[in-house]
This record gives sequence, C-alpha cells and structure tokens, in this order.
Amino acid sequence: MDKIPAESGSTHTPNIGAIYEITVFDTEGKVKQVVKDEAKCFVRNFLRMMRYLFRNGFVLNCNNWVLPPPLYEDIRNLAGAIVQTSGRFLTGGSNPYPFNYAGAFVADGAAGDAGKGIVMGTDATPVTNDDYKLGAIIPHGTGAGQMSYDVVAFAPMSIAGNVLTIPISRMIANNTANPITFAEIGLYTVGGASMMILRDVISPAVVINPGEATLIAYRIVLNG
Repeated sequence: MDKIPAESGSTHTPNIGAIYEITVFDTEGKVKQVVKDEAKCFVRNFLRMMRYLFRNGFVLNCNNWVLPPPLYEDIRNLAGAIVQTSGRFLTGGSNPYPFNYAGAFVADGAAGDAGKGIVMGTDATPVTNDDYKLGAIIPHGTGAGQMSYDVVAFAPMSIAGNVLTIPISRMIANNTANPITFAEIGLYTVGGASMMILRDVISPAVVINPGEATLIAYRIVLNG
C-alpha cells in the first residue's frame, strides 16, 4: 500500500485495506474470467461510521445535529422502513438513528437484497471520498438490466503470519435474455441507516452474458 504522512511528519504504511476478486462463470459453471486488484476506495462513510461507533453516539434528525451530517443512501428507521431515499441528510421525525446497538455494522444481505452487502452497478465515474452510493446500481430481478443477487457469504477470519483477513462474497447471476455490463462494485452496510463504505470502479468493465454468473469477493485485510 502507498505510504501516507503521519502527524509527526514521518510516513507509515496503513495496516488496513481490502482486495477484490471478480470471478465470472460461463453457462456450464466453468471459470471464464478472473479480475483481481487492491481495493483503494474506502469512502468517507467508513470513517464516519467508525467515529460514531467509537463514541457510542447517536445520529439525530436534522434539527439536532451533534456531529457533522454524514452522506447516506436509503435512510431507514430501526424497524427497517425506509424514511428517505437517495438523500444526504436525515430529515423529519424526532427519533434518533443510533449505531450503538447489536447489528449496527452489518452487510449480510439476503437473496434479492441489492441494498445490503456486495452490490454492482454500471457507472464508471471515478470514486471520490464523498461517494455515498454506487453511481448506477443494478437492481435485483430477471428483467432487462437486472441481475439476480444471491445471499452474502462470510468465510471465517483467516490468519497467516501477521496478516488477518475477513472474506466477504456474493454470487450474482444474469438470468435475463441480454448481456449486462458492470463497471463498479461496492459494499453496503446497514445500522440505523444503509450506507456504502467501499466503492471500486472496474476497468475494463466486465460483461456477464445470459445464463452466466459472477462471484464478487472482498477481502478486508489487516497487516500486523
């Protein structure tokens, strides 16, 4: 990983990062293509979420901000109901949206849930720190321009020497009649709200033909 300046004026290598691997399977289940690279694109929401968790804090409605407002996509209340979509600020109501409860940093998307866990999209616009959603997410389904999202899978954390890895993966299939090209992937988590913490642009874009599927895997890596 790249060196970054430390506050003391020296430099150090960040010890947390991610790697993505995209495996495309043909209609017979054989590996057709593998794309693998370092994921350089944790976005600002990742640190915002960690800051709230570390402070055991609450995100309040727009009339009662106690911290700078984060950027969110699909704001949900604690019952899971969406109260605002594609917005940058929490609005309306008087109930806080806390992160300090069990399940506040989850990415375990169920089959068919394209708003939680690993997701894909078609927008090749370069990543910025302020990205809070994919540019053009591909929805779940079997209609034109849709992909079929399977469950998000978590393998046990692995330890090799001083490197710890958390693998997260998801199979996504093209059950439509036409090829679908994706150019971006990301990782959405859900707590008091749904938010994207990782986004990567894939170049060149990957084509999934009818009847084919792709396994998208992120590995969160900690180097000791």
